[in-house]
Amino acid sequence: MKTCKYILFCLFLLYLAPAKAVEEPEDDGRYVTISGIVKDKSDKKALLYASVSIAGSVVGEGG
Repeated sequence: MKTCKYILFCLFLLYLAPAKAVEEPEDDGRYVTISGIVKDKSDKKALLYASVSIAGSVVGEGG
């Protein structure tokens, strides 16, 4: 009976482990979300697969 309780306890811990692993980090104010559409200057059409970066950093996103 003691072994059965031990196994059930271990299974319970394994069940909770993924929930802790996917927990989102707390927002500490260091991150800013910028969204929008990159458009061509001449014809104002949206540019597909444009890359955006922040000058002086290694932060950027390609789409």
